[in-house]
Amino acid sequence: YCTGDSWCVVTGCTIGIGEALAHKFASLGFNIVLLSRSMERLNNVDKHLKEKYPKIKTRIVQADFMKGDDLALYDRIFD
Repeated sequence: YCTGDSWCVVTGCTIGIGEALAHKFASLGFNIVLLSRSMERLNNVDKHLKEKYPKIKTRIVQADFMKGDDLALYDRIFD
């Protein structure tokens, strides 16, 4: 378990393995940066994580890695 000050970045977090990893890390007390293409799905996962693990913090980053050649994408993720 983590101290509560640690963060995990989970890409593809709105479905399948990525979503399962987000829940697993949240259950261990990690704060989660949720990264995916769909804002609607991001908001849904964010809501479920906060309901199930109220002590964690989340950050949402909407990003499409298919457009990974755009350096502004990585600046937005870093910010």
